[in-house]
Amino acid sequence: MGGYRRPQGVMARIYFHTLGCKVNVSDSSGMAQVLKQAGHDEVDADGQPDVIIVNTCAVTAEAARKSRQAVRRLISRYPGAPVVVTGCASQEAPDLYAGIPGVYAVSGTAGRGGIAALVDDVLRGQAGTHITPLGRQSYEDILTTSSQEHTRAFMKIQEGCDAHCAYCIIPSLRGAPRSRTLADIARQAAGLTGAGYVEVVLVGINLSRYGIDLPGRPALADAVDAALAGGVERLRLGSLDPGALSDDFLGRLAGARQVCPHFHVSLQSGSAGVLQAMGRRYTPAAFSDTLARVRRYFPQAAVTTDVIVGFPGETQRQFQESCAFVEAAGFAKVHVFPYSKRAGTRAAMLPGQLGKDELRRRAAVMTGIADAAEAAFYAGLPGTEHTVLLEAGSPEHAGHLQGYTAHYARVALPGLTGRGTLRRVRIEQTFADHALACAIQEE
Repeated sequence: MGGYRRPQGVMARIYFHTLGCKVNVSDSSGMAQVLKQAGHDEVDADGQPDVIIVNTCAVTAEAARKSRQAVRRLISRYPGAPVVVTGCASQEAPDLYAGIPGVYAVSGTAGRGGIAALVDDVLRGQAGTHITPLGRQSYEDILTTSSQEHTRAFMKIQEGCDAHCAYCIIPSLRGAPRSRTLADIARQAAGLTGAGYVEVVLVGINLSRYGIDLPGRPALADAVDAALAGGVERLRLGSLDPGALSDDFLGRLAGARQVCPHFHVSLQSGSAGVLQAMGRRYTPAAFSDTLARVRRYFPQAAVTTDVIVGFPGETQRQFQESCAFVEAAGFAKVHVFPYSKRAGTRAAMLPGQLGKDELRRRAAVMTGIADAAEAAFYAGLPGTEHTVLLEAGSPEHAGHLQGYTAHYARVALPGLTGRGTLRRVRIEQTFADHALACAIQEE
């Protein structure tokens, strides 16, 4: 691992390569801010980095494999630049990464505030593994404010999970639930707004468990209020469990114009038997009640979800139950995942593990249902008016910028100016997964 040395006191160019969830995006942003305050500079992939930080994912065995693959690819692409590996995959298997030539340092999912000291060690040619134990600890407050031009920020307000679903390894890699204080949320939100972010997304490992560790046990709705107090112009929530969407919660959100009518509610299966085997704490009937409640408070809401197919022991009948539920639910988008056996989980030991061919078949069937649901969502948009946050060039339409409506429809608009601004538009034409719109002249 030795051989690389950069003179002390010299600013280093740092490149972050982030895999996995939106929480990881927020974590990388927070570490970048810590490094910036220490005098270093964040660069993109073309910026000739002096140090590479890979923030890994291990939610599935495939995600962990892709993390290892990314580390090796970056070592090959930037020969001589030392690599620091952090995140869930290195929390799970630090020695695996420490043994890769070119990896100078390994850390995990805690102690991210020490990233500057870790990078300084690397710049001095020192190597090591630094895994912080995941015992009961307080929330690590790292700001993600940046002075660069941005449109949407992912602000982590919650860490850890204690749900212990049968298929999930994350509780052992992220630790117990812990939460950012309301004061810190307001301060962070104000910083993001001041840095030019138009939209803030509140995210967490299990966002629905926000506040259970804090004095007075503030609710997630209190966290939303705190973020809005920071001046956020448009607020979106990350993934939620159905139990979090109570009348009290939705009623409070419905009173705030800044809250986006888009809810990502984790389903995982539409079969009662499979949900029970997974360790999920709701039934399909309860989930349906949640959908009705969301649509009562937010009539134009888009609800998106995740579904796992081929969970161990899932019968053909149970799979059909899940398909029928998804077809009837009216989701705007469905993320479909074939079950991935994960060492260290209860599901890995269950009987009835399905073969790859059957997993692919079921995933293809459910993906067809998901595609039809998304197409139906877009088919209902022509003639409607929305506010779109313009973000980037459209991959399908030259000379257009694309962005997202408040209910997270992807929309392309003619012209290449206005990036980072909110525009009022009318939907004119729709496709299977996006729409074309024209700007409405505001009086």
